[in-house]
Amino acid sequence: MPVSFPSSPTSGQVYEFSFNSWMYTGVFWRSINASGSVTSGNLGDNLIFSGNIPSGSIGANHLASGVGGGAGLSLSSGTVTSGFIGDNAITSGNIASGQIGQYQINDFSLGLLNNTRGGNFGYFAGGGTSATSPTTRADKITYSNDTSAAQTTANLSQARYSLAGISEGLIKGYFAGGQSASGAGNILATADKLTYSTNNTNAQTSANLSQARASLGGISGERTKGYFAGGLNTSSNYTITADKLVYSTDTTAAQTSANLSQFRRGLAGISEGSQKGYFAGGDTGGAVATAEKLTYSNDTTSAQTSSDLSQARRYPSGCSGDSTKGYFAGGYTGLGIAVSTTDKIIYSTDTTASQTSANLSQARIASAGISEGLAKGYIAGGYTQPSVSVATADKLTYSSDTTAAQTTANLGQARDSLAGVSQEYTSVFGNNCVFSGNKIGRAHV
Repeated sequence: MPVSFPSSPTSGQVYEFSFNSWMYTGVFWRSINASGSVTSGNLGDNLIFSGNIPSGSIGANHLASGVGGGAGLSLSSGTVTSGFIGDNAITSGNIASGQIGQYQINDFSLGLLNNTRGGNFGYFAGGGTSATSPTTRADKITYSNDTSAAQTTANLSQARYSLAGISEGLIKGYFAGGQSASGAGNILATADKLTYSTNNTNAQTSANLSQARASLGGISGERTKGYFAGGLNTSSNYTITADKLVYSTDTTAAQTSANLSQFRRGLAGISEGSQKGYFAGGDTGGAVATAEKLTYSNDTTSAQTSSDLSQARRYPSGCSGDSTKGYFAGGYTGLGIAVSTTDKIIYSTDTTASQTSANLSQARIASAGISEGLAKGYIAGGYTQPSVSVATADKLTYSSDTTAAQTTANLGQARDSLAGVSQEYTSVFGNNCVFSGNKIGRAHV
């Protein structure tokens, strides 16, 4: 017999006849499947009869995954009646688990922040000149534009030179040791902590060195701990002493297993960032090329001859590079000659060789180095021959192993025997954290 639809239907009304079903759209009767699946594989305007969509796509109006119900369920265009997800929740048919639509952030999907290489700024602090007293001054370099400016809130708690710096990498760095005036009696154990978020430096007595010393080296470690080693003590003796600073507690203590293999001062340190670091160069009564590798997992230091510098020299600077390679630059030789020589160390093989393309723009001694962690580093300050302190800053580009003068990054005050610390990491949202449109990606905000 012929189908006889109700004469005055209401929108959404369902009519069943002979195992078939229709729903009134407000304009015409549309055939639907009585089981709740979609006949054509597509959903029409304002219509969800069942939440089960086996293979089709969702049409002009949208439904959030898992929202659906019995016969006659209708949704307004672009919304979900339960309020679970807002504007234009789903824009295509295949709904992955937990996926949401344009401009939506699903509660509990933010996940953990990831720390990725590439910091925002670094600092140079302390130092002095032959003509002036030691300084507390701190300069901050902004990596995005290669510019340096005085940062008075980051000034040291005590004026000093021949100090060392290490960085936790993300939130703080430390300056330690040095001396406040000439003479061994003015050598210090003082440690200051610089908090990157506030640009503030304050004395951190719990991080003071186990032994006062100057002209020491620093290695930043693997983000849980860092190390200071070597230097000249208050008895005018060169030392092998190594101290370990635990970042979580801001505490420093002697770590004898990390002691240097050779008594010396005027050395430099760099860190691969996860497993190991290196001290190289220095003065034992004469310039040396000696390199030592510090293994973080067991806090042990040992000579690493394959990493020795290409040229014996005192007071080089170190730049930790990008986790695959690092650099030692400048210093002066056993003949007392300032050099621009730069050596590159490949971390995977523990091998060092001269890298002439990375040579400094100017031969100088007792500069300081910092690394942005991903693409570039900077060598700043120092003194030339004769003993003239400079404000010069060079930028080292890792991808090409090239160094060039970067005048916008020059220090605000010429000085030598300073130290540097750097933010080498930034925090970003991890994968599957924030959704933009139909895409799930990294750090979509």
